[in-house]
Amino acid sequence: FRRASGGTSVVSAEGLDALVADSARSCVPAENETGALALARSTLLPRYGDHVRTYFNVGSRQSAVTAEARVEAVAPDSVEVVFSSGVRQRVPLSWIEDAGSRSTSSRSLATGEMGKAHTPGAVGLLNLGNTCYMNSLLQCLAGTSDLVAFFLHGAEGDMSQSQNQSSASEVLREFAALLHEIWRGERRAFAPVKFRAAVSKACDLFEESIQHDSQEFAAYLLDCLHEELSRRQGQGFRSTPPRFLDSSNGHQLRQNGEAEAAAKSWSQHLERGASIIVNLFQGQLRSQIRCFCGFTSTKFEAFMYLSLPVVNSRGKPLQTLAECLREFSAEERLSGSEQWFCSQCQHHVDAMKRLTLWKIPLILLVHLKRFSMGGAMDAVSKEDLSSFDWNRQVSPSMEKLSHLVDFRMEGLCLQEQGTSPAASLYKGDPVYDLFAVVDHEGDAGFGHYTAAVKHAQNGRWHRFDDNVVTAISPSEVKSEEAYLLFFRRRGGHAELSNGS
Repeated sequence: FRRASGGTSVVSAEGLDALVADSARSCVPAENETGALALARSTLLPRYGDHVRTYFNVGSRQSAVTAEARVEAVAPDSVEVVFSSGVRQRVPLSWIEDAGSRSTSSRSLATGEMGKAHTPGAVGLLNLGNTCYMNSLLQCLAGTSDLVAFFLHGAEGDMSQSQNQSSASEVLREFAALLHEIWRGERRAFAPVKFRAAVSKACDLFEESIQHDSQEFAAYLLDCLHEELSRRQGQGFRSTPPRFLDSSNGHQLRQNGEAEAAAKSWSQHLERGASIIVNLFQGQLRSQIRCFCGFTSTKFEAFMYLSLPVVNSRGKPLQTLAECLREFSAEERLSGSEQWFCSQCQHHVDAMKRLTLWKIPLILLVHLKRFSMGGAMDAVSKEDLSSFDWNRQVSPSMEKLSHLVDFRMEGLCLQEQGTSPAASLYKGDPVYDLFAVVDHEGDAGFGHYTAAVKHAQNGRWHRFDDNVVTAISPSEVKSEEAYLLFFRRRGGHAELSNGS
């Protein structure tokens, strides 16, 4: 994901409308176009990884000849390329003379080989200038059948016209409209201009046309949707933290057990705001800190997603998702500057901390921590994100961990991984099946996001590369580029009302 990209042009939503209209005519085949012609039209605009011939900057002037280069990033009216010499430049889109080579699949939906070209739910999204991070995440959410059912069929009251004109309300409305457009299937691809404009207005972090992190965007968008839906329920959102129960404030844990304490903590969490986002995506963690004097503090915290390490405490790569889950739940020693204040010892001491899953969500969103995001995001990755300042830029390190983390696409059993205490209660078996993945190709300095999503109706997997939608086999889903994993719990039932 690209954080600093000097010279990127930023255009208004009105300017993008005209750009997108031209792009759509070039990228989306007409009804009577099939085969090679349709595919040719769908590949006119350069994308990340394309090899092109382009003019280059000589001082402040355009060169007289072209040279071969590789596309690294695309903005609405310019392209960042790297030449064979290693020189990196941002050049106007009009300087690209030859689209060159691109790895394409003969099974692209644009060719019509899948039969019906306008397959509802398999509709591409045009890149509006480094928006692949947004497009890939949106495709995964559009493949979340329970969320789609809520916005398309169960949200009439919640999505009714409101006098509230807040930026969050606009994001909610445009997100709902985007899902409707994808599942109408009237176009092979369209430009999410209004949704992008709403997000840019609501959050300064995503205002500029630079590459961002898809996981950060997922956390922001889900939190934004939750707060607005909660507000429409008339609950509002109270920022006061819930009162956690631990072994220092009474005998409730010993008398009534952890189950009752967890239930009370969850009830307090819902009082702060309930929504369909909570119903689908949120679960509960048990956090225990144990002092060597024998005193233990137990807290229960809500989570929206699991950020799992992909290396262990010694820096050794973890090879499977099961190993990542076990590492997440392994005890860690708090020492040095991380010492814990023990209320029994009445001073800061070394202690042992462990996180375990207590209440599991219907939709489990797993974030593989391939990037070192800096202290800000790590500090909130396992907490309620409502208090996080999304307008604050988070600076990542320049390291990406690109090894393969293998995972089960069907039948992932959390209890087998030792990530949950035996006392925790589940409404059904904690077994999950994969239905969507966000991939990141490249390194921490630049890259490109795509998504692989299992169609909610026909069960087929598709690769979403911005406006290009390609049918793939299940064997093509796993790769060392997997970044966000979406699982659904078997046998789980979604309450489609906005709340719990």
